[in-house]
Amino acid sequence: MEQDEIDLQKWRLKDYLWTIVIATGVVYLVIKYLKWRIWASQIDLIPGPLALPIIGNAINIAANRKNVVKNIGHRFKTYGPIFRIWFGSEAVVAIRNAEDMEHLLNSTKNLKKSLLYKFVIQWLGDGLLTSSGAKWHTHRKLITPTFHYKMLENFHEIFVAKANIFVERLDSKSDTSESFDIYPFIARATLDVICETAMGTNVNAQNEEQSEYVKSVYSISQLITYRSRRLWLYADAIFKLISSGKTYFELLNVLHNYSRKIIQDRKISRSKSAPMKRRQQQDEETGMKNKTAFLDLLLKAVDDGANISENAIREEVDTFMFEGHDTTATGISVCLYLLGLHPEQQDRVANEIKGIMGDNERPITIKDVTDMKYLEMVIKEAMRLYPPVPLVGRDLEEDVKFGKYNVPAGTAVTLFFYYLHRDERYFPDPEKFDPDRFLAENVKGRHPYAYLPFSAGPRNCIGQKFALLEEKVIIATFLRKYKLTSIHKPDEIIPLFELVLKLENGIQILLEKRK
Repeated sequence: MEQDEIDLQKWRLKDYLWTIVIATGVVYLVIKYLKWRIWASQIDLIPGPLALPIIGNAINIAANRKNVVKNIGHRFKTYGPIFRIWFGSEAVVAIRNAEDMEHLLNSTKNLKKSLLYKFVIQWLGDGLLTSSGAKWHTHRKLITPTFHYKMLENFHEIFVAKANIFVERLDSKSDTSESFDIYPFIARATLDVICETAMGTNVNAQNEEQSEYVKSVYSISQLITYRSRRLWLYADAIFKLISSGKTYFELLNVLHNYSRKIIQDRKISRSKSAPMKRRQQQDEETGMKNKTAFLDLLLKAVDDGANISENAIREEVDTFMFEGHDTTATGISVCLYLLGLHPEQQDRVANEIKGIMGDNERPITIKDVTDMKYLEMVIKEAMRLYPPVPLVGRDLEEDVKFGKYNVPAGTAVTLFFYYLHRDERYFPDPEKFDPDRFLAENVKGRHPYAYLPFSAGPRNCIGQKFALLEEKVIIATFLRKYKLTSIHKPDEIIPLFELVLKLENGIQILLEKRK
């Protein structure tokens, strides 16, 4: 009888414990739901399309990748400069106003990148693009001096050498009646540039297309875009089970191992000699001076006492490989596409180049490209119409007021530069290609946040001067030798919001040599 009473007490104790556990769980879920409901009620004050329970309304926008740009543009026209999108129980607030952009981008608190960057983190780690907090501040302060004007002079010779290979590779495509897509040629040229300037290594992407590293860079970008459009592949556990996921992680190993090997080799060479001095000496085989790469500057910073690990160096090098390759390729591509549509502006650029360079074939100097003012206006107008980075995302760490709407902390906000650049208040007839918009008298008085091809504020693009100089060198080298005609009209072009802005059918052109 006593044993029965003891067993009964044990069962009662277990029941009490389970009751407490279940009750605690229920209370936790109720509190969490109530907090979410309060947060969601603030989000629902922002205009936007009807959201279905559980599903939300994002599928109406993103169902067809070719219609995303059109669909988001329609939402802005319907709901105004701010609207909300529901991804299930998660919300994204979209903005396009210069005033709202300024308010958020100038914040020193809301610097955390959003879910948009989830999939590049596995490749880039906590580099400048994806990190936040103390690590981001430390690395930004460390890296910023590497992009001063003297460093750009150091890279200029590389820009010229790769641009010359680029135009030589196009020779067989010129003076024929067949059009071709020039984008892959541009992308390989910019990959060549960034590999040599970031890592100090020549991957020869323009001549050796079968390089494992080169193929891995292209393939992983495609897989990241593929995965980002499929919600059911967001979990690594699921993605690893399918063939594309297995390929993705294999490519990650290739890219990371390549970067690590380059870093190790450079560290060994630095330990054996005075590398910074040696790398500046004349190369007996090529006749070019060896250039100090971005990697060298990071390793030198470590030698000087900077607290940065080898893995962090790899993350920053990979980040520059990603940010300095595709974005610049898009910038050059859309500029050439628009010049191919507008022969008058193309001739004006060619005449400016000829006026500076003359008829001889001497290499372009950094002073030459600095003097190419109209070319710079053309590039800026091309990036207005087709910004290589069409949007950025932030996760709010404190409440932000956009006009009459309070957007609470914990909300993802997407800033759409693509639509910002089409604001008729600042760019009348916004779809028209008009480089004169960037004449000094036309820029004066324009809202400073109406044009943001490189973002703005504390997290603006650290390499924007690098990118602009590279684009000017490659485009000027191209236009010294060729005329181009673009095949597709603007209404036939389908812009895509991927890792960077892309055009669905590439850049189809006809090419002829200048007489």
